[in-house]
Amino acid sequence: MKAYKGFDRNLACRGHQFELGGTYDTGADPVVCQSGYHACLNPLDVLHYYTPAEGSRYCEVEVADDAATHDEDSKVASRTIKVGVELGLPGLIKAGLEVVWERVRKAKPDQYTSGDRSTAATSGDRPTAATSADRPTAAAACG
Repeated sequence: MKAYKGFDRNLACRGHQFELGGTYDTGADPVVCQSGYHACLNPLDVLHYYTPAEGSRYCEVEVADDAATHDEDSKVASRTIKVGVELGLPGLIKAGLEVVWERVRKAKPDQYTSGDRSTAATSGDRPTAATSADRPTAAAACG
């Protein structure tokens, strides 16, 4: 499955050197945050692990369809990984927006923030939420 991975400026991650187009196999069962090759299904989650200020590089990768997951974000761990095209920061952001828009396109009508009985919720340091309808609700929580 398609995922996104960050690397240091030398295209290395946790002491392992990668190459564009390379395919790698750990030979062990993956466990998120413990073993395996890690990547994120949501491109923007990669920024939690590899910030642009550190000279990070970002690539599209392929991981096993049965990659291990967890509940914190879209990070997965896979026994295998194939490093694809290098995206750079603009490409990573564009891919992130495409993931968001794909979710919006697939959303059910009651998940939108306009229409009868619409709802919206957000959280963070400076949250905002807006909705309009006959019975709208909006919630915002500060961190």
